[in-house]
Amino acid sequence: MNEERMKAAGRTDRLSFNHSRPGFGEVEAIRRALFFAKQTGARVMIPHVSTAEGLLEVRRAKEEGVHVWAESCPQYFTFTTDDFEKQGPYLKFTPVMHEEENRLLMWDLIGKGYVDSIGSDHSPFTVAEKEAGSDNIWKAPNGIPGLEAELAVFLQGVNEGKLSLEDVVRMTSYNPAHIYRLPSKGEIRTGYDADLTIVDLSLEKEFTKETIHSKCPWSPYMGRTFKGWPVMTVVRGQIVAKDGKLLGSPSHGKHICREK
Repeated sequence: MNEERMKAAGRTDRLSFNHSRPGFGEVEAIRRALFFAKQTGARVMIPHVSTAEGLLEVRRAKEEGVHVWAESCPQYFTFTTDDFEKQGPYLKFTPVMHEEENRLLMWDLIGKGYVDSIGSDHSPFTVAEKEAGSDNIWKAPNGIPGLEAELAVFLQGVNEGKLSLEDVVRMTSYNPAHIYRLPSKGEIRTGYDADLTIVDLSLEKEFTKETIHSKCPWSPYMGRTFKGWPVMTVVRGQIVAKDGKLLGSPSHGKHICREK
């Protein structure tokens, strides 16, 4: 409804997209999902939580015995509406980013364990597709590439004392494997797959075009410097990436069926 009102008013500016999706809408949707989860006993994952108030709602429900988890994404700990005004369609995604106050509160809550898992929300589009929204934000598609920036964002947070390395492991590996019941994943133990990521917390470098290995040749994170990067990735015992270079083959991938 908000989007329809914005368009009816003739607004095509960048912030009209943000204004069409206020934070309270997310909080209300989370409360609704939590209400039904409490009534039915269902297990619920709330994805892409972008507001600190949303994380607080999930925590309160957990304390009441609801089987619920909160997932968030690196962009909500990096960008604000000020960035959106500057980058426009290149930062168009949903849920939207919010003000600096919310971003700081998100960091405070993630350090206190309010976020259960982290997703990259990798949703790439071409430059031409994004540029279509330069003068009319509604014409740009929703989504940004986030896969290769995800770990750098949170390792930077580790270096800044906002959370621990153990927190990062919990949210990116242990919890997702257990919440989604992925067999042989999420732990280093006998009988489990040898999936490992080696990180260098002292490595500091800028996110550039050369950092990108996906088919999407741009990133809203370009130009930002992060301290803490992955330097080696091992999948089922095989090194698939090292020092920023891909070594694995596409055929090494393996579909995993979750336990029901």
